[in-house]
Amino acid sequence: MKYFLYIFILVGLTSCNGGTSENDSDVLDSIEVVTESEISIDGMWGLTNYFDTIVTHRELAKYRMQPPTWFGILLDIRDNQIISYGSICNDSGFYSLNTDTIRTFETYGGSWWLIKNKTELILCQMPNARIVDSTKYVYRKRDDLTYMTKSINEWGKMEKIEPHVRSFFEKHLFYGEYKIKNGNQIVSFEPDGRIVGLKEYTTYKLDEYFGTYHPFNNNDALFLEVNNSKHYDFWNWKFNGNELVLTQFKVDPKNADDFVVGIEKIILVKN
Repeated sequence: MKYFLYIFILVGLTSCNGGTSENDSDVLDSIEVVTESEISIDGMWGLTNYFDTIVTHRELAKYRMQPPTWFGILLDIRDNQIISYGSICNDSGFYSLNTDTIRTFETYGGSWWLIKNKTELILCQMPNARIVDSTKYVYRKRDDLTYMTKSINEWGKMEKIEPHVRSFFEKHLFYGEYKIKNGNQIVSFEPDGRIVGLKEYTTYKLDEYFGTYHPFNNNDALFLEVNNSKHYDFWNWKFNGNELVLTQFKVDPKNADDFVVGIEKIILVKN
């Protein structure tokens, strides 16, 4: 039986990784069959291609286009169920430990196998997809993220982890003190969402690109509130070394519902 499982997973992964890069083709070498006794899958699992990649590269919009982010940023596994949380939808369903593919997701981007692999879970697109995605998506246990779902009804498919994801990235990307370049003015991004020392702005909020309406055309966006007025100016943000470059958006002259990056800049240097 175990020999059959090895053949099944190798055939599936070979199809899934057809036409991949050299690194992605290493999936065949790195995925190893494990048994239930070797790994307890109960717990919170985070998509490393999302959380780790965004923090490492200090870009967000670029990586929210990965199909699993739409339905599986987090996997909460307990009571023989996998409850998945994404930027567009949540889902829930039972899983099986009788095979190495513990669940198949039928959702955005086609069908996906979720496979046990040592201390990781691997999400791999099935080979019958209309648009092929050969990326190896990796989940690792993230006990530090369990707070994101504690207040959500597991059957409430419309409830989102959006505010928690937003605050997570605000903390890991922006918190701290900066100095305006070529000046002495100190600007502080506070943990409670306040911004101090930058023009007339009083609060800030990151656009984490949840949902389906995205007027900033996949450019990273920061909302800066003017004098607690509930009126926001929109700024594109980019990191360049120890500098945070803010460039104000302007209304797209070709489409009044969208925005394009303008020319007014503020450069902040991290203290």
